[in-house]
Amino acid sequence: MTLDFVQENSSIITNKAVEKGYKKLISSSGGNAGLAVKYIANKLNLSATIIVPEVTSQNIVDALAGDGIDVIRHGSVWNIADEKAQELAKTLGIFYVTPFDHPTI
Repeated sequence: MTLDFVQENSSIITNKAVEKGYKKLISSSGGNAGLAVKYIANKLNLSATIIVPEVTSQNIVDALAGDGIDVIRHGSVWNIADEKAQELAKTLGIFYVTPFDHPTI
């Protein structure tokens, strides 16, 4: 799977966020999915938060951060980071973008 494929499918999902009036996205990632969310958020003029596992390299964090994108390290593995992303989406009213297996795609 290329980043272009992820970006295209992320676009389908995030267009729903724009239609519903969301101004911010949140997702979890170890790298590629976060880059896709960053790309789409910037394209749609939205901000985003990407939750990554604590073990994520600084190079990945640096690639994800900036341009309206916040990166939070949380948890020892991806599924813990993803649980945090879902929790924040619910409590803060942010549009959650799953990094894979979304029913729309």
